[in-house]
Amino acid sequence: MKESNFKFGKLVLIFVIFHSLACNKLKDENIILGNDYKLILQDSIVVNNLSRILIFDYDENKNLYLGFSRDEEMLVTLNTNGEIERKVDLKGDGPEKYGYYIRNLGIYKNQIAIITNENIIFYSNDFEKISEYPYNSSIFVQSTSPFAKTMFLGEEGEEILIINPNLKFDYYGNDGAIDTLKYIEYFNFEELKLSNEIEAFDNKSKENSIFFDFNTPIISINDYNETLYLTLPLSEKISVFERKNSKFNKIKDISLEIENFIKVDPLPLGTEYGTLERKQQFLNGSRIWNIINFSEDVFGLIYFKQFDSRLKSELIEESLNYSLIERYGTLELILYDNDVKISSEIHFPNGRFVTKLKENKFIIEKPENLEIEEDFTVYYIYQLISNKD
Repeated sequence: MKESNFKFGKLVLIFVIFHSLACNKLKDENIILGNDYKLILQDSIVVNNLSRILIFDYDENKNLYLGFSRDEEMLVTLNTNGEIERKVDLKGDGPEKYGYYIRNLGIYKNQIAIITNENIIFYSNDFEKISEYPYNSSIFVQSTSPFAKTMFLGEEGEEILIINPNLKFDYYGNDGAIDTLKYIEYFNFEELKLSNEIEAFDNKSKENSIFFDFNTPIISINDYNETLYLTLPLSEKISVFERKNSKFNKIKDISLEIENFIKVDPLPLGTEYGTLERKQQFLNGSRIWNIINFSEDVFGLIYFKQFDSRLKSELIEESLNYSLIERYGTLELILYDNDVKISSEIHFPNGRFVTKLKENKFIIEKPENLEIEEDFTVYYIYQLISNKD
């Protein structure tokens, strides 16, 4: 009991330190200022937290959010006030069920798209199964709740679905993960087969040292011109692919300018998880975190800069995972237009990035309060606006 109370007290201390830092950094929580652009908090969604609902996508036609209850393991739709419209249990065996493990969840062309380890399943807005496509992935994700939003690319009749987008979880820190994730897997609906011709790693993946927990490919789909953006957490470039004649072609590399990026040294292969060396590498190194395509030519690069030094001594005693970055890390946004950096760093709000909306808006899930058990989960809707407007 004493050990449990001690650990809880440490988590509370971490929260207090983080809260103090956040309050000192932002005078106005509704406006995050940069030299050239600003992020303005436009709206919020308050969701009852009794069943721990995660939002993954937004249906613009129905004006509803698609979510998943982690406690009940059920699919959920919510209105813009955060109220549950419908809750459906599709887990398990049977003709209408998706199985027991779920990887990705999203909306595509007024249909609900679910990726499991073995199938791609489409449901109607009424949760009736429309179609199912089996596939054999090289990655097995043992999760009963989704990791990310389902990603699609392509025009009518030529759509593909990205099988492994931005799945940030501890499995990627293992030695064998480099070979597993060397290629980006996608399902070709035209040919009804799984392909993996997009290479995410170069030959350096065969060296005897590794950046543990820095191996997750980061993917974004530019819906404005149907291109795929791909980078890695420690990369100095973004590769852009287009798809023609059922093949992916790299059309360009975009050089990244990140002035305050903190580099760390790799560790020998075989360094065990949970060791001090692994934890120090995790806590001390910067990494690219996400990409947001705001228009055909403008995208935002989100990167994790660092943990505050006052937090590191506390966090190094904890079990490290990616949620610590979303909760406590200093996240920054850099904007690019026509492949050229156009903004200084803008502080990016902490939390889980959910999805992009129209008019340069996006949704962030506020980190849960570790000090008290909250009755609600809050989602913030931010909008990127030029300071010239």
